[in-house]
Amino acid sequence: MKLIWYPAVSLDGYIADARGSSDFVTPEDDRQFTKLAVSAGAVVVGRRTFDQYRGQNYPIPGTTTYILTRNRDILSYDPAIVYVTGGPMELMRRLHDDGHATAVLSGGGQINGLFAEANFIDEAWISVYPIILGAGTPLLGSYKGSLRLAFRAGYAFPGGVVHNRYEVT
Repeated sequence: MKLIWYPAVSLDGYIADARGSSDFVTPEDDRQFTKLAVSAGAVVVGRRTFDQYRGQNYPIPGTTTYILTRNRDILSYDPAIVYVTGGPMELMRRLHDDGHATAVLSGGGQINGLFAEANFIDEAWISVYPIILGAGTPLLGSYKGSLRLAFRAGYAFPGGVVHNRYEVT
């Protein structure tokens, strides 16, 4: 099971501003994310992020969206939306049981940190935006550990967005 983490982050390390908005993400970057998600067939996201962007970014047609939540009472009647309680291990097990070889981790910050802490991230496709937010949702939530990354590729989107791809070593 391969997990590709795809965050969009400000220069000062935030994935959303103090209001919870990530409206700085460009259409080009959004298309790249969607293309990757469709090729993987599965997206992993936290419940708050899913709820905030439901109908706008999620669910992505042609994928199954797996939502990590602590709410054991939440149900989905849509087969493309799967709620998983517990933690990263339970979610990774569910992805495997459902036959996925690859999934894309989409956040938010706390979810990113949980998967980093569990050492489940295989690749990081990070889009760095030329903006200083000053406050907001940290890239890895409250996680204070480290990730060692080996650079694999990089390029620029219009507007100064730099997209780097790393292997987590």
